[in-house]
Amino acid sequence: MMINLTKVQSALTLDEILKIPSQYTILKKNEDIFALTAIIGLYRREGLIRRWIEALLIQTHPPKEIWFIHFASPIADKLDLEIKEMRSLFYNGSNYCNKWCKENKCKIDNLGKDETGSKCFDKCLKFCMTLPSILFVGMGQMQLKYFGRFQLALQCRTKYVIVFDDDCIPQKRYLEVAMYTINTKEYRGILGTKGTPTSESYYYGPVSKSNQIIEVDVVGGSWFMESEWVKLMFHDKIYSWNTGEDFHLCANARKYANIRSFVMPVDENDDSTHSFTKDYFDISKRGDTTGLVHGSSSSRIFIRDQLWLRGDRLMDSYKISKPSLLLFAETQYDTMLLISLVQQQMIQLGGLIHFATSNMLKTDIEMIEIRKEFESVHDFMIGRDFNIDPTPITATAEILYGFDMVMQGTQSTAVIILGSSSTINMFALVSAAFLRNIPIINIYTQDNIVDLRRAEVILTMSSFTIRTFTNQTFSNLQSQQLNNLLVHLYK
Repeated sequence: MMINLTKVQSALTLDEILKIPSQYTILKKNEDIFALTAIIGLYRREGLIRRWIEALLIQTHPPKEIWFIHFASPIADKLDLEIKEMRSLFYNGSNYCNKWCKENKCKIDNLGKDETGSKCFDKCLKFCMTLPSILFVGMGQMQLKYFGRFQLALQCRTKYVIVFDDDCIPQKRYLEVAMYTINTKEYRGILGTKGTPTSESYYYGPVSKSNQIIEVDVVGGSWFMESEWVKLMFHDKIYSWNTGEDFHLCANARKYANIRSFVMPVDENDDSTHSFTKDYFDISKRGDTTGLVHGSSSSRIFIRDQLWLRGDRLMDSYKISKPSLLLFAETQYDTMLLISLVQQQMIQLGGLIHFATSNMLKTDIEMIEIRKEFESVHDFMIGRDFNIDPTPITATAEILYGFDMVMQGTQSTAVIILGSSSTINMFALVSAAFLRNIPIINIYTQDNIVDLRRAEVILTMSSFTIRTFTNQTFSNLQSQQLNNLLVHLYK
C-alpha cells in the first residue's frame, strides 16, 4: 500500500505530456481561471530587467500581472534606474513599445501578412496603453532573503502564480506548456526549472538537460503552482530564514496536500519551451546562487534533516524493499521494552525498525541511545511550532499528518505500540494507522493503564493484541505469538 502512495510519476517527454488530457489549451489563455501572476525576485544581478519584461510579454500565454521585487538589495539604485528606463520605454503607448509589439507580439499571435496592418496596429495600441496596469514593483530596505517573494505571493489575485529566480528567464512557450502540464491529472504539482532528489547531489534541469519531466523532492529556479498552495510553505516552523524556501514549500506541499514537485522537461528540439536562456549559467554566476553563498549549504542540510526528523516522504522511499516496522513510544521505558521484544526477530527477517515519538523535548527518551537502536528516528514535534500545550484536537491533527509522512517515508507496513500507555498522541496515531488499514500490534500491560476509555478504543482498533503485566517477562507462548505475527506480516 505504501508503494502505491509514494511511487513517482512516469518520466514523460514534453511531446508525451502534450498528448495526455489537460483542462487547458492555448485557446483558453484569456480565461480568468487560467490567469497567472509572474513574480521576479531581484537582488544583485543587474542588466536583466529589460530582458525579463520582454521575455514575459512575448509569452504565448502572457501573465496577467508582472511583479518585480527587491529587498535590501546592494544595487537598489541601479535596479530602480533600470525600472525607470523600462517604464519610459514601455509605458503609455510609447513608440518603442509599439515598434516592439509589431515585431514580436504580432508574430506570436500568428497574424497573417494581410492583417499586420490594421489588426496588429490596433492590438499594439491597446497593448501599450494597458501595460502599466499589469506591471508592479515592490521594494524595501528590510532583508527578507529568499522568502520575501513568496510572502508577497500570498496576496496574489490570480489562480496561478510563478515565482522566478532572476537568472531563470523563460522562453516564449514556457508558460503555455507549464499551464498545460499543471492542468493534467498526472502532473498537477509544483513545476520547477531545476530540482533534485534529496538523496542525490544531482540537479535535473539546465544541468542535466533531461528531456523528460522528473519528479523530485525539491524544485528551484522557478515555481509554477496554484497560488493557494503558497500558504503551505508557512504551515510549519521555518528552520532558517536565510535559505531553504524550496525545501519548506515542497515538503509541506507533500505533507499537507499530497502535492508533488516536478522538473519540467528540457526539449532539445524546441528551446522555446525552456524555462531558462542559453546564457543561464553565465547569468547565474553573477548573483547569489544557492550553494555558492557562504553557509547556505550547511543550512540547507540542517533544514533537510529537520524536515526528515519531523516526517517527510522522499521520492526514492518507494524503493525501500526491506520489511519495515514503526515503533511508537513516549517514554524511555516503553521504547526499550518494545525494542527488546521485536529487535531480534526483525533482524532474522532481514527487516528494519523505525522509531517515532510525539515530542522528544517532553519525554525522558535518551536520543543518543535511541538512535543506535533504530534505522531512523522521528520526532513529530507536537506543539513546538507555537510553544503551546496543544488541545487534543490540535495534537491529533499534527499526529495524523506526521504519521502519514513517516509511514510513507520509511515504507513501514505495521506499527507496534504499548497500548496501555493510551495517551492522546497514541490514540491519534492508532487512529491514523486504522484509517490507513495498517496493522497495529498492541502490547497491552493490563495493570498499568493510563486512560481506560482511550485504552479500550485503542484495543478495538488494534489488529493484534498481546496482554501482559508490569514486571512480567514474556512467556515462551507470548514470545512465540509475537514472532508468528511478525513472520505473518513480513515473510
